[in-house]
Amino acid sequence: MKDNYKNAIRSITAPDSLIESTIENMQSAKTEVCVVGKSKHIAIKFTSAVAAVLALIIGLSVIPFGGNKPDSEHNFVITVGAAELKPEMYVEVGEIENYSDFGHFKLHAYLDENKNLVVEDNDEELLDLMKEFTIEMICAGDNIESITYSANNSCLSYNPDYEGLLDATALTEEEIEKYGATGSSNNFLWASACTFDYNCQPQSRSVFNEEEAEFEIPEEWVDGSIPLRMAFSFSFKEGEYVLSPDKDGNVDTDPVFMNEFNAHANEFSLDVTANFKDGKKTTKTLQFKCESVDGRLLMYAIEI
Repeated sequence: MKDNYKNAIRSITAPDSLIESTIENMQSAKTEVCVVGKSKHIAIKFTSAVAAVLALIIGLSVIPFGGNKPDSEHNFVITVGAAELKPEMYVEVGEIENYSDFGHFKLHAYLDENKNLVVEDNDEELLDLMKEFTIEMICAGDNIESITYSANNSCLSYNPDYEGLLDATALTEEEIEKYGATGSSNNFLWASACTFDYNCQPQSRSVFNEEEAEFEIPEEWVDGSIPLRMAFSFSFKEGEYVLSPDKDGNVDTDPVFMNEFNAHANEFSLDVTANFKDGKKTTKTLQFKCESVDGRLLMYAIEI
């Protein structure tokens, strides 16, 4: 087991003594997490209990060596599971899902002389599209008071009842129209930025210990109790995307989203800001790419 832990943190640059002590601490760690009240849909994604505890301890114990770190007292790390987000490589950060009123279609049909609807074909013209992913990152550092997430050229949806939420910047009327942010699920609201208490960051109540969950959690599900999501919207020209429904009448928009997102990936980013107790701030910016893996649409992030 100890060797497995060593392999999981092999990419972290730190003295061997610190790695050893981190492993020993992890084996006896007890982690408290904040509770999301009145959550209707709860299921865990890929993060295992061991990986989540490991990520938290690594984040709290290790400050990377090397690189340009002009202010080490105000540094922090961002982790997803046991992986740290760095400039060197992309890390999987979430699964793309249709959480809200995700798209609008135009049916190829007309009214005949008797005002009956006549469908010319089963194809549907895609007018606009929105997809989201849950932000389940953990920020770790010393003397941090809160964490602010700010979306660039996109927007956030959040649970206003989450006890760790400190502040949210509502979308302007122009942003609502631009992003088509008019509908959501589970009473989530829209924002351009959200700030959370450092000790109660956006995460599931069941992330660290699946045994505490009230029911079995299907492995392929996304955790719907996580209170923060990032949404991306696209509008299309007439005839740009005409899609055919499958035998069950469903239209697969994932290939369209992946194509459009990756073509404009450099236009989207997420600023993650650590607000320190002494009033100083440090911001890390993440950019994304989208890939289809085994029928699932996954989002990957890299620090830029």
